[in-house]
Amino acid sequence: WAEEDIYGFYNHRWTVENRIKESRYGFGIDKVPTDKFYANYAALQLKMIAYNLVSLFQTEVMEMGRLRMSIRSIRKMFFNIAGRLIKRGRQKILKLPEDYIYRDRYLKMRERLVCL
Repeated sequence: WAEEDIYGFYNHRWTVENRIKESRYGFGIDKVPTDKFYANYAALQLKMIAYNLVSLFQTEVMEMGRLRMSIRSIRKMFFNIAGRLIKRGRQKILKLPEDYIYRDRYLKMRERLVCL
């Protein structure tokens, strides 16, 4: 092939190795949970749905575009938060710690989720 043709063929595949690595380390696609084919197939499909949902979350809610964070970083920054869930009337409210360093980003993402 000519150099331009090779570049055109591989140009859209430049992040595939990183995506495979992220799905392996972040979602455990390299783990085979049972000795049953269809159960393993279903588990793999669910893991890939979770991966796609996190990618959509990064694009739409976190507004990261093509820039990606690892699932470990997302869990650490936004999901593993020591907070209190309190109930006022019929509403449940998540009280974030006062020293939570990602508070502003977290609240902006919550607002974007409401708008979707």
